[in-house]
Amino acid sequence: MSLASKMTGTVWHVEKMTRQEGDSRRHRSRCIYYNKSDAYCPKVVGKCVGAAHCSYYTEEVVTAKQDLQRKKPSQVEAFEGVKMISVSDIVLQEKFLEPAKTKVDKVCEYYNAHGQIDKPIVVSCYGDKYKLEDKYLRFYVAKTVGLKKVPAKIGTKKENELEEKLCKIGVRVKHIKFGLGKIDKVEEDNIVVLFDSGKSITFKISLCVKNGFLKLM
Repeated sequence: MSLASKMTGTVWHVEKMTRQEGDSRRHRSRCIYYNKSDAYCPKVVGKCVGAAHCSYYTEEVVTAKQDLQRKKPSQVEAFEGVKMISVSDIVLQEKFLEPAKTKVDKVCEYYNAHGQIDKPIVVSCYGDKYKLEDKYLRFYVAKTVGLKKVPAKIGTKKENELEEKLCKIGVRVKHIKFGLGKIDKVEEDNIVVLFDSGKSITFKISLCVKNGFLKLM
């Protein structure tokens, strides 16, 4: 366009050929496939050939709400207990060993019989996603069978291992005030400890894990 003035015989007013407001003509900067940094287009597998006659040209209509969400990515929220979360919201930040086929088959058998994974996976908040902390086997099976959501709880691998040990009847523990005892009963969210003194006390599992006032013996 700026070269128009160099054309012999072209009058001066032809030089001004700017795009008017509301003009809906194509422009590669609005194409969803166009990469501004190197003008690369994944559809043509090479440099952008221009928007005018490209059959792949696509503009993305973005609402004001969507634009705001892009500028400020949503943060996942921590939660208490067990909650169903989307598999697509879970990311792996470390390399997990592929589980043995026998273990996979066992979890799959439970899923086929009950339509769900037997135990929740353990995750932590990681920006706008959840980071897998423990129970990769169950996450692996969930993806294998095509589950959209899985039961999960917030925690770390260490906390999860401690919780599993505290949920076994007969395990010996020590309390800073009540002394030695053993796990006598396991309920949904609580454990009952029978101390050597004869005193029986109910504890919330999550509080025992977080505060560490029940030491394994």
